[in-house]
Formats: sequence, structure tokens, C-alpha cells
Amino acid sequence: MAEIRETQVLLLDDEAVALALRVGASWPTITQIAEVVDEVSLADAGRRGVGSLALRGLLTEDEDNPLTEPLRSLVEVVLAGRMVMSSFVAMDNGRTLTLTNSTLVYEHDGAWVTEVVSPVGAHYVMASSRESIVDQATAVASNFLSEEVSEEGSVGEDLFMVALGQIGPDGPSDAGVPAIRIRPGSVVTGTMLPEVGFHPSGDDPENLDKLIGSFVC
Repeated sequence: MAEIRETQVLLLDDEAVALALRVGASWPTITQIAEVVDEVSLADAGRRGVGSLALRGLLTEDEDNPLTEPLRSLVEVVLAGRMVMSSFVAMDNGRTLTLTNSTLVYEHDGAWVTEVVSPVGAHYVMASSRESIVDQATAVASNFLSEEVSEEGSVGEDLFMVALGQIGPDGPSDAGVPAIRIRPGSVVTGTMLPEVGFHPSGDDPENLDKLIGSFVC
């Protein structure tokens, strides 16, 4: 797959649904309409999304290639590629998301895409590279780590990074997947377990950027 030039596209939930429905897939990070399960409501969201994409000039009249660039290439990586890593701020051992942006990393045929999702359902989808993803994730982790701890101790919000690329084709196993929990002054390695959350197994890795790099592969 050709390298995607450095750029980004902003999508709303309805638009992401419309793009996924075109190829019979589901957009991985839908937020506002995540509870929509019936086909009628989903189809309505898709129709609204098509209208919105058309108004923004992101569709063409070519039935074989209906998406303009770079949207087409970005969407291909998201929908046809693999999820590599997620990072998010949460409480309750990673089971309760807080009202901050979440990030998901995708890879397909050597092309890398990062998606930043806001709590209101805005999806910032951008081309990237493995090196820049590791650098940015390390910078975010380092900033979170260096924040001052309140007098009461933990602020209750932790930054989690999860190695989604290590999930097998049959989905997460009972053993979970490698994860990192970062809070001010503390880095803990462990696993993210289905329906349980984060389970710690070690403390303070010596090389944070190397650890994060092992997740982005």
C-alpha cells in the first residue's frame, strides 16, 4: 500500500458509520451511537453520514472510487487493517473511561494511521508512521508520569496503553493482553483482562519508550 501523505480528516459518528456500512464493516471507535443495535437506526445514521460527507465534498461521482483522497486511503487502513495499540484515560482499573480523548493506532500493508476520538464523537483520523507514534505516545506517557500527585494521593485517573496488536484472531484470551498503567510518579506493567480490567504484574520499567515501542509492532 502506498504511503499516505501526512494529513488528517475529521469525521463525525454518522459519517464513520456511513463509511463502514459501504464495506459491510463496523467502525471500531463509534461513541455517541454505540448503543444503537437495530438495523433501521444504523441505516438512518449511515444515510445522514452520506449526506454530510457529500456536503463536505468528500465523495466523488465515481461508483468504483466514491471517496476522495486522502479519506479513501485513511479509511482503508482503519477498516481493512489491524488495531495495534490503544491509549486512554480511565478510572476503576481501566473499566470506566473519563471525559478525555482516546487514541487508537492501526496498521495495514505498512501504512500507519492514528485515530483520536473525542467524548462527543469526533474522530480525528490522521496518517502517521511507527516512529512518530512511538515518540508521541512516549511523550504523552512521560507528561502524565511527571504530573504532581495531589495531597490526597492518587487523582483517581490513570493513563492506560494496551497492546491490541497482540490479540489473536479469536479475540482476547482469558489471560488478557499486555498493558501499561501510568499515574503521576508511577508506571506499572500488567495485562488488561476481559470484564476485569487492568491486572498489575510489575513496576517501573527501565526504558519506557522501548516498552511502548514493543506495543507498536
